[in-house]
Amino acid sequence: MSELKINSEFCFDSSKKLTIEIAHNALKNYADRFSLALKLDESIPVILDTNVLLAYYGLSQIEKDKLIEFLKQNKDRLFLTSQIEKEFLRNRIRTINKDFFNPLKSIQSDFQSTYKDIKNKLKSFLESKKNTLSKDYPEIWDLLSEKQQKLNELLEDEQTLSERLAQEIERKTTDYENIYVVDNLLEACAKLTIIPSLDDKEVDFVKKQYDALWQKYEVEKDETKRREIIFPGCGDKRNKEDPYGDFIIFHEILKFMVCGKDGAGKTDVIFLTREKTKGDWIHSDLSPIIHYIEKAFLVTDKTLFIIHAEKPLEISFENIHKANQTQENDPVIRESTILSLNFDKQWGFIYSKAGNLYFNQYLMEDQGAFRSLSQHDIVQYQIGQNQSGDDIATNVKKIIYSFEDKTQPILESTVSRIYKDKGYGFISAQPENLYFHSTFLEDPKAFHALEIGSRVEYIVGKNEFGEDIARLVREVLQPQNKVDTSE
Repeated sequence: MSELKINSEFCFDSSKKLTIEIAHNALKNYADRFSLALKLDESIPVILDTNVLLAYYGLSQIEKDKLIEFLKQNKDRLFLTSQIEKEFLRNRIRTINKDFFNPLKSIQSDFQSTYKDIKNKLKSFLESKKNTLSKDYPEIWDLLSEKQQKLNELLEDEQTLSERLAQEIERKTTDYENIYVVDNLLEACAKLTIIPSLDDKEVDFVKKQYDALWQKYEVEKDETKRREIIFPGCGDKRNKEDPYGDFIIFHEILKFMVCGKDGAGKTDVIFLTREKTKGDWIHSDLSPIIHYIEKAFLVTDKTLFIIHAEKPLEISFENIHKANQTQENDPVIRESTILSLNFDKQWGFIYSKAGNLYFNQYLMEDQGAFRSLSQHDIVQYQIGQNQSGDDIATNVKKIIYSFEDKTQPILESTVSRIYKDKGYGFISAQPENLYFHSTFLEDPKAFHALEIGSRVEYIVGKNEFGEDIARLVREVLQPQNKVDTSE
């Protein structure tokens, strides 16, 4: 394999001419052997994408076992490219935390919060409407009061259920606490063959070719022509700090198709991936991208089958630990704060309890506004997904809350609850009380001076789930003519 080099003659966008005869032979071979490829016929080597491996950590135990068994039974014909090995090792610990430990740890607190919300919403409603209902509609008031009492009785086992839930989660996480070092997936992957990496000169060539193709893709406005330019990793330009990984993988596969295992000679190859949202390995309907088949055949005389892994492996890759699974075009408008920024590479992360969200300049509503961002800025965004199915932030926009901004309604009410030791509280409002944090105060130092009943004015914003919260708060020391939402 060392004698074969990636260059202008042997690459994705080869200078070799694609003829009608070559295109016909490429597609005929694909059609003739596709049924074998879909069944993972033993005559065709299989390369696993990084996202197939990393999905393991979010699978149910049954699906975990099925994937491990598949890796063990087929270890002699399963391969990883060097780039895939690198990406897997780089992302393994982060994925274990994001897709397994973090979601489990949040279940108990989410459960307690849900219970409290159920009780407090009815309580808040009755408190705000007490005068009207008790005096003018006493029968309804008595009925509602009775319902509240019964609800509280039904929910009084909250602590017992919460403790039981915590015990079960503790047991589960204890069973897996050594997964960082005792990992069945890592053990199974260690027995697979690693395809040699490209050398530095080849990698440099691949990156330059990627950049040239991206330039053509970005300036092309006709959607039909853009589909003819698309290339592996094209979607990563806007979703990743380093977008070249998939394009490097494609070229590692090309070399393997010519040389085979241990230099055994040319071979067709099956590439199993989970990518379907990005659309630059396979189309979103899981159909092949025809010019990939043609380009691979042009330089190798062999067929590259790019197949979504779910069907041939008969494994559901559903992440059972991931709450609130989002679609690629999530309509919910959310807000959170900037956690970190890299101005040289123009990417950053937005804080999220479910796992911090990556974004870059291309994912902003105004791409030129990236450099105006600062750490801890409040931003508005929606959730999308990258090619691995991981959540990312899209349509990112900086939001500034100010009492001087007359376009933002300033409301007035009272503090209904406050937890000074935890740094947050709630403001009486309808249809439900509004959460606020000590850092949301105009002067955060004034938080500890607030009490239940303290009169405050505030501006409504959103949290990371798209729910209303009080984004800017200050105590009212002098009566003012503001809109009162407590009635």
